[in-house]
Amino acid sequence: MPVPLDTSRALEILRQLIRIRTVQPYGDEKDAVGYILSLFPEECIEKIVVDHGDNRASLVLVVPGEDRSRKIAVSGHLDTITVGERSLWTKAPFGAETDGTRVYGRGAADMKGGLTSMLLSARAWLVSGRRPPTDVLYCFTADEEVGGTGARTLLGGGSLRGVEELLLVKPTGEKIGLAEKGALWLRCRMTGKSSHA
Repeated sequence: MPVPLDTSRALEILRQLIRIRTVQPYGDEKDAVGYILSLFPEECIEKIVVDHGDNRASLVLVVPGEDRSRKIAVSGHLDTITVGERSLWTKAPFGAETDGTRVYGRGAADMKGGLTSMLLSARAWLVSGRRPPTDVLYCFTADEEVGGTGARTLLGGGSLRGVEELLLVKPTGEKIGLAEKGALWLRCRMTGKSSHA
């Protein structure tokens, strides 16, 4: 039997995740990991916290399946890009304001909305009293926006060993991207004669 979606709870989780500043280059994802752990006090779910130091951490929540020898993973990152020029924002970047149809804030789409869906999915398995066919690993990784520390550590540390399929909850709209945008900061020193072209 499906677990009904509690939209007010979903909104509450999303807004709280937005309020937790996990902005690069520092990340501070450990604060988000602490919040996520507070949502899952149950002993029936395995929690693997990977401490990366400097208030950075990744987390794996394991919902045990009927067949414990098989695993699938669902993954999303905890960090966000920088706020940039604050004066360009019409809403507070960490205010998590809503107008009734949208939630505004740094990371609302990329990717705290996706993290919220992961948390609701994990919670639904626990509330339903049913077990998934295989173990489901919900992976919340640090440092996706810059260095990939979280994913690299989970792979190298064996946390994802035996995973047969991986679902990324990135908000792409199921479209193939033909280009990428980003930021590049350079410091240059030029010598020569100044002139107008």
